[in-house]
Amino acid sequence: MAETEASELPEGARLVDEGIRYYDAGQIAKAIDCFNRAQRLYQRENQVQGIADCLSNMANCHYRLGEIRQAVDSGEDALELRRELGDWRGVGASLSNLGCYYMVLGQTARAAELFEQALGLAGEWEDQPGRARRLNNLGNVYSALGQNQRAIECYEEALKLQRALGNRPGESVHLTNLANALVDDDRPAEAVAPAQASVDICAAHHLPASHSNIALALAHLYAGNLARARQAAEAARQTDEPTNNHTALAVLGLVALRQEDQAAAEEASTAAIGCADAMLKRDAENVDALDAKTLALCILAICRGASGSAEAAEAAATYEAARALNRDAGVVGRARRFLQLLVAGDTIGVLAPVRGAAGF
Repeated sequence: MAETEASELPEGARLVDEGIRYYDAGQIAKAIDCFNRAQRLYQRENQVQGIADCLSNMANCHYRLGEIRQAVDSGEDALELRRELGDWRGVGASLSNLGCYYMVLGQTARAAELFEQALGLAGEWEDQPGRARRLNNLGNVYSALGQNQRAIECYEEALKLQRALGNRPGESVHLTNLANALVDDDRPAEAVAPAQASVDICAAHHLPASHSNIALALAHLYAGNLARARQAAEAARQTDEPTNNHTALAVLGLVALRQEDQAAAEEASTAAIGCADAMLKRDAENVDALDAKTLALCILAICRGASGSAEAAEAAATYEAARALNRDAGVVGRARRFLQLLVAGDTIGVLAPVRGAAGF
C-alpha cells in the first residue's frame, strides 16, 4: 500500500505532522502553532488520543525553549490522558520525557523514579527503541549522582540496542553521553573516540551536533589537546540550540582562555551569560544555565583581572543558587572540575569568592 500523502490526512493529523517537521527543523514557534491548532480540533471532536499527543509535543517544544515548568505541566496532562486511555507505550514515553524535564530542574530523585517506571514498561511491552532511550535516561540519572560506572553501563547497553536496530541517530545520543561519563570518570583520552563517532554520525545524517561537539571539546580539553578542543568548541557554537547555547559558549570561552586568547574568551563568555540569562528568565531553576553562567562569569573575571571583582562576586552567588537547587555528586563534580581549571590560572586571586562558595 502506498504511503498516505500529507494532503490526504485528516486536518488534525496533518497539522501534527507539519508541527513535527517544524520541530525537527528547529522552528519551534511554528511547531507550537501547529500543535495548538491541532489540539483545538481534537478537543472539538473529543479525540482524547489526539489531545494527548498534542500535549506531549507541546511539552517537548517548551523544553526546547527552556520553558521547563510549562513542559512539566503539559507533560503531566499528556501522561494523565494516556493512562486513562490505557496507551502504555505513550505512558512510557511521557514518563521518560517528564524525567528529562525534572533533570533540568535538578530534581534527580523525581527523574529517577519516572525513568524507572518507564524502563519497566519498556521491558513489559518489548519496545526496544524505547528501552534504549530509557536506559540512556537512567544513565543520565547515575551520571548526575556521580555513579559513573553505572552510567557507562547504561549507555553501553543502550548503544547495543540501537546498533542492533540500525538506529544511527539514536547511537549518536548514547555515544555523546558515554563520552561525557568517561570524562567524569577521569578517562578523557578514552572519551575522544565515542565523542568523535557521535559527531561523525551527526554529520552523516545532517543532525544538530552541538551536544556531540561539546563532548568532544571537553574530552580533548581534559586530555590536554587544546587545539582539537578549540576546533570542537567552535563547531559546537555553530548550532543554534537555545537549551544548550550557554554551555557551548562557556566551554568555548574556557578553551580560549586556556589558550591565552583573552579576546575570544571574553567574547564567548559574554555571549554565554546572555544565553544563560535568556533561559533563566524563562525558568529560574534551570541548573544547567546557572552552572554555565557561573563558568562564564569566572572567565570574565579572570580576563578583567583586578577589575573583575564584580563578576567574581556574581559568579559565587550564581554557583550558590545552583547548589541550592542541586547538590548531586556528579553535577557538583562537573561544575567544580571547570572551576578548578580556572582557579589554577587565577594568578591574582580574583576568584576568591568563588573558591569560598565552592569550598576549595
